[in-house]
Amino acid sequence: MSTSGNLGGQYGQRQSWRRGETSQTGKRRTAKIILTVIALLLTALFLYLILRPTPKRRLQTIVVSNPYDIDIVTPPLFEATARKRLQEQLAAKVLFGDSQQIRSAFGQSELISEPLTDVDDTVMVVLRGYLMLNSENEPALACSDLSVRLPSAIDSDDANKMDAKPLVEGLVPISEILKPLATEMPDSFRGVRLLVLDIEPLAAHPTLNQWNETVFASLEQTVRQIESPFADRVWVICTRGPLQNVGWDAKSTMPISTQTLLDGLDGAADLNKDYVIELDELCAFMADRYEQLRHSSSTDIPRLMVMQAGKGVVDAQVAASGDMDLWLAYAPPPEKDEEAEEADDEPEETKAAEKNTALASGVQVNTVALQRRVVKATPAINSQLSTSSERDHWAAAR
Repeated sequence: MSTSGNLGGQYGQRQSWRRGETSQTGKRRTAKIILTVIALLLTALFLYLILRPTPKRRLQTIVVSNPYDIDIVTPPLFEATARKRLQEQLAAKVLFGDSQQIRSAFGQSELISEPLTDVDDTVMVVLRGYLMLNSENEPALACSDLSVRLPSAIDSDDANKMDAKPLVEGLVPISEILKPLATEMPDSFRGVRLLVLDIEPLAAHPTLNQWNETVFASLEQTVRQIESPFADRVWVICTRGPLQNVGWDAKSTMPISTQTLLDGLDGAADLNKDYVIELDELCAFMADRYEQLRHSSSTDIPRLMVMQAGKGVVDAQVAASGDMDLWLAYAPPPEKDEEAEEADDEPEETKAAEKNTALASGVQVNTVALQRRVVKATPAINSQLSTSSERDHWAAAR
């Protein structure tokens, strides 16, 4: 009996051990399956991130640059050179002509309507020339048929002829240019509409009674009144003040505003070096470039105005909130020069020795890049605002 009992106990232990082994094997198999599934999912996610179709975003640029040939208004500064550079560097489409041609182009031309159909492109319209007030006191772009009839030349039988205002013709209201940019958008729009007023200081006869402060105040009101389903993606930037001064660069053949815009879009505004230029980076770069002019001239420097559709001039909170982190263009990769290529061919020991020497002598590496990151982090967009209260407002938000 005892023998059979021992055999039974041994058999029971063996069965229990087998069940335990089977259970462990099942658990290991389950764990292996789970890990395999996770690995496959991670691999699929990795391949998706690498191979997924990326938006074919483009910066599409339209330039309106009008010549003037009248005695009242002087020709724009470097008009032909600026237009050519914008056309060559940005592959811009150029519009010029009289007010009816410009109005028709923004009203029904395929040149304007075709770029506005893309869901994620940046459409940038650059206006060059003069900004003036029309008869309705609206800010308007002066076109090639600009004409000014002073009160003394106006035919009138009115006894109060001396009170007559100058008759200015050949103007296209800015609102007519902004309207298609702000309203003609696909339902799933993810792009940006940017109007750049690359305008000259108002150079008109004093009898026109047109003053910069009044014109720019009217411009802000116009932008504030623009209604758009994607108002957060419709922006206006404008440079105020002198656009060239011999004390800044005696050899320059470009207005400072045009040159700064082109430099920024050519990669200088890629402040965080991610090969993407965003709206806040471009504005910060331009504002900082203007601020640097204080060191080379005692004259007034240009100031940057940044406006959003439906809101007008933006404040520090808008710049700091990330609302301006909007894709504008891809920054071209830096070109390697011959010295950099030679440096790459140097032995590692030589590079290490040179680095140690530089550090020992107190040379700071990547100083320029660091400064640019500081500019990016600082809401420098309106740092040159005219009043101390505005500057304090931006400083407090920083």
